[in-house]
Amino acid sequence: MQRGDTLGLIGESGCGKTTLGRAILQLVPTTSGKIILNDEELKIHSVHNAKELGISAVFQEFSLVPQLTVEENLF
Repeated sequence: MQRGDTLGLIGESGCGKTTLGRAILQLVPTTSGKIILNDEELKIHSVHNAKELGISAVFQEFSLVPQLTVEENLF
């Protein structure tokens, strides 16, 4: 992986893709597991911390803010 690379996560409905994404971003509490990047454990403490590390996600749920543009909703 290099900075700027984009990865996708695919799988059947209900297999845990959204839950994994939310756990990585610390949107839901985690109780076990590790993220290893370049042979080092990556500790993410908050959504803001994940963003600082270059990690973000766009979920396909309709939790949009109607007053914002599409671009603003993505960010």
